[in-house]
Parts: sequence; C-alpha cells; structure tokens
Amino acid sequence: MEQLGVRITDAEAQQFMQMTLGELIAFLNEAGLPIPARIKRLDPSLSAAGTLSRGDLQFIIAPLQPPADEPRVRGVAGRPDDHAAMTAALETRFGDRIGLIGIEEDGSVVVPVRSANADDRAAAAAIARNTHAQIRVEPLKGLTRAQLNVLRSAISQMLRGQDVGGNWGVGILLSTETVFVSLPPGHDEAIADVKRQSLEVLTRLAQTDQSLARLPLEQAVTIFSGEYSLVEARDRAPQGGGKWLLVGNALTCTLGYVVIDRSGNPFGMSAGHCAGEPWGHVGSSVKDLNLDTSSDGEWYGQVNRNWFADDRPDVLTWPIGNWDGHTRVYLGDGWKMVQGIKPEADQQKGVQICGTGFGIFKNDGTVQKCDSLDMISVDLSIDQAGITVPDANCFEKRPFPGDSGGPTYALDSQGRALAAGITVASWKTSFYGIGTSWYWCYVTIDDALGVGGFQLPTGK
Repeated sequence: MEQLGVRITDAEAQQFMQMTLGELIAFLNEAGLPIPARIKRLDPSLSAAGTLSRGDLQFIIAPLQPPADEPRVRGVAGRPDDHAAMTAALETRFGDRIGLIGIEEDGSVVVPVRSANADDRAAAAAIARNTHAQIRVEPLKGLTRAQLNVLRSAISQMLRGQDVGGNWGVGILLSTETVFVSLPPGHDEAIADVKRQSLEVLTRLAQTDQSLARLPLEQAVTIFSGEYSLVEARDRAPQGGGKWLLVGNALTCTLGYVVIDRSGNPFGMSAGHCAGEPWGHVGSSVKDLNLDTSSDGEWYGQVNRNWFADDRPDVLTWPIGNWDGHTRVYLGDGWKMVQGIKPEADQQKGVQICGTGFGIFKNDGTVQKCDSLDMISVDLSIDQAGITVPDANCFEKRPFPGDSGGPTYALDSQGRALAAGITVASWKTSFYGIGTSWYWCYVTIDDALGVGGFQLPTGK
C-alpha cells in the first residue's frame, strides 16, 4: 500500500496496533478523519494488530502534508478544508473542559484545557497531524467555553427583564477570555445587578468545578461603558454580495449574499433593520444605488420576509428574478466567487474577518476592512426597537451607515472567500485601560441562513 506523507513513528504504530478496530474507529472519528469502508465492515472487537499492516496504518493515520510552498494563514489549519474537522475533533476530545480556541500569528492553534494532562497532549498531537495543524494544549486558568456561555446567557436574560434605558450588549471578549457587559453611562444599579447575578452563577458552577471557588469576579466578567447603533450598495455587477441598495425610499444598505430556499428559489439577503420602521415589516422595495446615493430606479425586488423583531437575527430577504447563478462578493481586487462558509464554530480568537459595503467606500474610499475577531456570541439590545439581536460577532473596524446587510467573510490560504455573516451594527466601546475603539458587528452565517432554512450556493 502506498506510503503517504509524514511517517508515523514506531511508538505510534505500536499504540494503534494495541487498539481494537472499534477503538481505532473512535479515534478516527475524534480526529476528523474518514473511516475506510473495509474497516467498518469488520467486527469492531477484532484487534488492529490482527487485521491491519503497518502500511495500512500509514495510509489511514498519516494523510498527505500540504504543499511546502503553501503559506499558513491565520484562522485555518494547514489546509483550509481541515479547519472544521480540527475544531470538531478538539471539541469532541475535550468536551466541557475546553476553553476558547485561539489562532496564533503563525497559524498555530492554542487549546486551553481544564486539568490538561499527558493524554490530552497526545490526543492533540494526533488531531494536529491528521488535520495538518500545529496545536498546543495549555492549562485553562479561567472559565471553560461552556461556562462562559452559561454566564453570558444568565446576564443577558436578566438585563432583558429590566428597563436599562439605553442600548446594552453582553458577549465574550476574546482578548481577556471573559464575559463582557457593556452598559450606557450612569447605570450603577444595573452594574450592581450584573455583579450579583455573576456571583450567583459562579457559585453554582463552582459546585461541580472546584477551580472556580477561588476565581476573582474580574477574571470572569468585564464591565464597561459603550454605545452602538445600527448602520444603515456602487453598481458593479448584478445581485452580488457587496452590491449597494436603496431599500424603500430613503435607506441605503448593502446586499449580503444571494441564497436559495429549499425549493431552489433565489433570494437576496440583507439586514432586517434596513426596511426601517415599523421594525420587522415587509413590502419595502429594493432598488439599485449609486455612490452619490442616487438611484437609477432599477428594480431588484420587494422585501417578503423580515426577522428583525422578537429577538431574532437582524435579517431580511426578497425574491430576485435576474440572478445570473453566481454567488460572489466584491473584494479589494475585484469580484470573487464565494467558495464556502466560515461557520460560527470556526470563528475563533485570532481568525481574520473582513467586511465590505456602501458606507466604508463612501466615507473611507476603501472596499473592504479586515481584522481579527474581538468579541463573539454578543447579544445586542436595540433600545429604540425594544428588541435584542442575539449571538453577533465583532471585530475592530468601523462600519458606516450604508454597510448594513453587507457580507462579512474570511479569506483562506488560497485567497478564496468564505462567507462568515452579514453586517448589522457599529459599536463604539471603551475597554478599561485600552481606550475607545469602533467595532464592526455582524450576524453569523449560521444564524443568517438558519432563519429560513436557506442554503448558500458556493463554488460557482
């Protein structure tokens, strides 16, 4: 049998040979590797040593290395298509002990794990080899990802039941790996409530995880003042992501993606608040828009569904009739076909995300802005709308009015565009000790597609 890629060592071969076929299959599942059909057909109680040769193991366990001249890019494993498999394998292996996965500048992956041991590091090494990544396991000192989400949800639920009197946000701050709470200035009572709720949750979590018993509150929750607003596409090509739009008679926005429903019908997708008030309404016209905000009156459709209400993702759609069958986004070097998606699970600390739209071109003269993720799983309250947009992500760039609904995307090591979400908000925040910055917030592609069971036709 052909000997592929990196050879496994004698010690590794001996370890695999001591497994049963059932254990080997479990390992392959955990590592995100395909399972050869001939192994599936055998009795799982058989030993690997009695049924497989060293060459068989070499073929199964050590896939081809990526080309030596392929650069490592932040946010992907050694090969772009391996990243989702790597994430899934790490989450399966470490379960509720895993913290926030991070991507280093050189593309290596850092995995914080509660009570990390030698077996954990060996498992990570196997996953790294099989997904062509560089993975380092380190001890987790703060909250696990699951615990962060429990705390985030509890604080968000509490604030939804109060009249805070302004926009607030609750999410996960990647730089400090804490839950952050952004409140309008002058809300001391709300701050006290957040601290009290946080201590109650941490006390409950400590009953099953003793490492939290001595965890200071500031290592779990960051509270700061901030304000944000919804950001309200040049006529470069028909019906493509980044195309500029006039919604109704006055609102400028950007087309995110062309999606299809379960019957294969195409729809344009943008931000739900682009339809204006009353929030969540349908029937607004969608026309083309020029850079000077004038419209040639070219008709693109009429909003038929709008989920911007009742704490749903900020998304609307309209049926389109002149789509040319290509899913594209406009980037700095021209139009690119969307080759896939960057699911929410793969949008981790250090991953680079880009956005494009009418606003940044009109104000900054640029067609895209990119930066690494700063905040994930953010619940954004919209005081003027009386609702909350759940589960947004943000990176440190400023969008402008007109960027709403436009595509946010990642670029893989081959320069391919991977859909990550659609733009919904501009957030000006002041992190303690860091200063004030603007952040670009977006609904993830999972949530955007999930509102109506849509699919994103890619690769064409």
